[in-house]
Amino acid sequence: MKPLVTIIIPMFNEEKNIENCIINLNSQTNQNFNVCFIDDGSNDNTLQILQKFLSQNVDFAYEIVKQENKGAAAARETGIRQSKTAYVMFLDCDDKI
Repeated sequence: MKPLVTIIIPMFNEEKNIENCIINLNSQTNQNFNVCFIDDGSNDNTLQILQKFLSQNVDFAYEIVKQENKGAAAARETGIRQSKTAYVMFLDCDDKI
C-alpha cells in the first residue's frame, strides 16, 4: 500500500532525542506513512544512532536526507520537495504523536 502521508523530521544534533522519536513512530497502530529524516548538518552522533535504530526492525518506510546546516525551516522545505505523498506532516524529534 502506498503511504498516505510523509512525516518530515528535521534533525540537528538530536542524539538525545532520536531514539525515543523512532520508538514513538514504530509504536503507531497505523503504519501507512513514510518518514523523511532530514539531517541538517548535525555534528554529533545523530546519524549513527538513527541508522542503528532504523536497522532494528522498524515497521514504517523511511528515507534519510543529508544537507549542510541551513536551519529547521530549510530542512522542512527539503522534506516537502522529497515527499511523494498527498499529505505531509512535520514532527520534531522531541515531539510525540
